[in-house]
Amino acid sequence: MIISHEHRFIFIKTQKTAGTSIEVLLAGLAGDDAVVTPVKPPVDGHHPRNFERPGRRVANVSFALSARARQVRERAAGKPGRATTAYWNHMPARRVAALVGRRTWESYFTFTFERNPWDKVASAYFWERDSSTSPEDFRAWVGSRSPVTSRAYTSAGSLPVDFARYSLDGQSVGVDFVGRYEDLEGDLGRALGQIGLHAAVLPRSKSGTRPALSLEELYDDETREAVASAFSAERAAFDYVFPE
Repeated sequence: MIISHEHRFIFIKTQKTAGTSIEVLLAGLAGDDAVVTPVKPPVDGHHPRNFERPGRRVANVSFALSARARQVRERAAGKPGRATTAYWNHMPARRVAALVGRRTWESYFTFTFERNPWDKVASAYFWERDSSTSPEDFRAWVGSRSPVTSRAYTSAGSLPVDFARYSLDGQSVGVDFVGRYEDLEGDLGRALGQIGLHAAVLPRSKSGTRPALSLEELYDDETREAVASAFSAERAAFDYVFPE
């Protein structure tokens, strides 16, 4: 997640859409005073900064008090009382808007990227399989991804659903521009053009190995319908259909 005050843009990072590669590129353009959240594991060329506090005086005080109260509650419950930061990777737009304030959110150019749901789910599956964290069988993996949430699918055990991440009300798209992964460099160039920047060579980060297998070979009727149901909001907003 990146907030550039110099160029007046906010980038909301989604899952399995080359988000880390986009973030590395934008981090180098955003300016020294930008909010750039960390990625795990760290990536060369990506320099996190200014993510610990909201950045506005009143919000800083409120956040510090809230974070301190949370630590006290966690320690009282026998937990470590971990430190929290104001901004984090894959942060939902509504939380970003609340911290930067309505005036900033509405005056900055806000954007994100989305991907065809069936291709996105396949990418998530093969990435996890390469990491030895998922079963070999795709159908079993899709069936195990429940419930669907807007949290990171790797920790929540859900499919990589992101609509709630870039919606402010849970019903409609809440950012100015949603680029398509299918035209990644073209749409990234169009987004940068909105803020007076020129597209640069997009670095490739966190790329995995995906077998030469068509989606028709991978999916059966049950898994196709499961993804269609989970991504109903995306399908309605962007007219996604199963790639033939």
